[in-house]
Amino acid sequence: MFRGQVSNATALSEIAQAHVGIIPHWRGEHCNTTVPNKLFDYMAAGLAVVTSDAAPLKRIVEACGCGLVYQDRDAADLAHALRRLRDATVRREAAMRGRAAVQTTYHWERDVERLLDVVGSVVAG
Repeated sequence: MFRGQVSNATALSEIAQAHVGIIPHWRGEHCNTTVPNKLFDYMAAGLAVVTSDAAPLKRIVEACGCGLVYQDRDAADLAHALRRLRDATVRREAAMRGRAAVQTTYHWERDVERLLDVVGSVVAG
């Protein structure tokens, strides 16, 4: 169901009813240089992800194996990705990989470690 914009609280509470999280961003300067939080929200919630091929989204989804990537602005390619995720086993496996990636890599504690490593190398060198 497509409802348009809803509050963050509503969106997060309704994720539990979803089977797939979709990120239909168009490639462009903004989307090729940022990562929307919804990607990690979907992964943490145990959803398979379908995203456009905006550079950082494609990189993360393919590296984690947490979903499928389609060519931006290509409705047929988006539909193909969604059809592939009709298979509950495929969805479940992608969702499990996404949740695992959030637990091991994509979380604030890991970001703090990376930042402290960078600061430490700058101070030392």
